[in-house]
Amino acid sequence: MKILIFILLLGSCINAYSATDKALHVGASFVIGSLAQYYTESITTSLIACMTVGVAKEVYDKHSRHGVADKKDLYFDAAGCLLGVTGVKAFQVYKKSDRYILNYRYYFK
Repeated sequence: MKILIFILLLGSCINAYSATDKALHVGASFVIGSLAQYYTESITTSLIACMTVGVAKEVYDKHSRHGVADKKDLYFDAAGCLLGVTGVKAFQVYKKSDRYILNYRYYFK
């Protein structure tokens, strides 16, 4: 629930012009965070790996002529990383005979 509120507040900070760019940052970070969590099974390592990619992208944008570095992009990268890492931990896919079962379970400690 806290993540959802965070994303809603973050979404209110952007304008229509940059909405596509921010959505791409969330989506790419979600995929990277999900894959990192799947392979490492460590939340800390996954978040560090995911944010490293986001920071590297912003450094590249700052020093290249192809993009513009924006610190707000890092906020959206962080949101995507959090969603990706917690999503992999929460969703489990099982196969029973000819069916796939998607199970959602997440415990907050």
